[in-house]
Amino acid sequence: MKVTACLRYEAGSMMGGGELQALDTMGALAELGVETEFYNVLNRQFGDVVHFYGSMPYYHDLGQFLKQSKVPYVVSSIFVSRRSGLRLRVKRTLSKLQGAYPKHIRRLLMGAERIFTLSALEERNLVDVFGSDLPRRIRAPIGIDERFHRPDPTLFRDRFGEGTFILHTGSYSERKGQMALIRAARGMDVRLVFAGRVHERPYYEQCVAASSQGTVFLTDLAKEDPLLPAAYAAAEAFVLPSEAEILSASALEAAVAGCRLVLSDSWGAEEFFGTDAEYVNASSPAAVRAGLQRALARTHMRQAQGDAFFERFQWRKVAKAILAQYEEIV
Repeated sequence: MKVTACLRYEAGSMMGGGELQALDTMGALAELGVETEFYNVLNRQFGDVVHFYGSMPYYHDLGQFLKQSKVPYVVSSIFVSRRSGLRLRVKRTLSKLQGAYPKHIRRLLMGAERIFTLSALEERNLVDVFGSDLPRRIRAPIGIDERFHRPDPTLFRDRFGEGTFILHTGSYSERKGQMALIRAARGMDVRLVFAGRVHERPYYEQCVAASSQGTVFLTDLAKEDPLLPAAYAAAEAFVLPSEAEILSASALEAAVAGCRLVLSDSWGAEEFFGTDAEYVNASSPAAVRAGLQRALARTHMRQAQGDAFFERFQWRKVAKAILAQYEEIV
């Protein structure tokens, strides 16, 4: 079987969660013997299935061409919204009255053989905006590489020293909540470590200026760098007070590595992390601080937690489930 993956046209310069999800999925499928390729704008030939990553309106034309050519396609919706429920339904009605409804996205979704969602909340939001008559929806989570399972902390400790620290990984952007963690940790006897790409330079500089002495900011740490799993292994807790997520790969990596978890309560993280995390209001530094204190005080079985999450979210298992959908379609 051959699969063609279609990413945003600006994916190379604006690498985000959707692009990493696509790269990891295609890599895991290739290990299962699937022939994979990434769509090029000059392509005329496609695989047995085309997989769109994201709900981009400009995918619509290619989706129509594929339908005419009888090439089946699926869509990983990657639909993030800070609104939910009634607010989304009201917005849908208003956008239709104003002639601003995203009809091209709906047509793309309606032509798909499957719509892959990451969470129950994402699926509800899709239905609220695009209707309950959407094609078959399949829950397909992100997988986690085995490098994050039982990692060795030595590399990080050799470079940055021993001692308790709190870890945050994710792009430096306001919605990821680095500043909320900086404010929450003031006065606590813990060091903060941040790792991520700089997407919003002014925000990153504000975080650096507001942080206490000893805070570590890593800005060029690639996902493949062995320092990243070592950082998870050395961290006492992982905190992600973000405003909007679907299913955070960083939080899953931290869970597989065995970190204590403090996550925002706005994106349905409870579906995946259950009682293994503390949930906080990301807009309140006091709530983040209280959640961190609860996490540090609770009994924690690091290895047992990591083993359980890896069993659920290892890439081989996730890729097999996705491949089964492709095979059913073909």
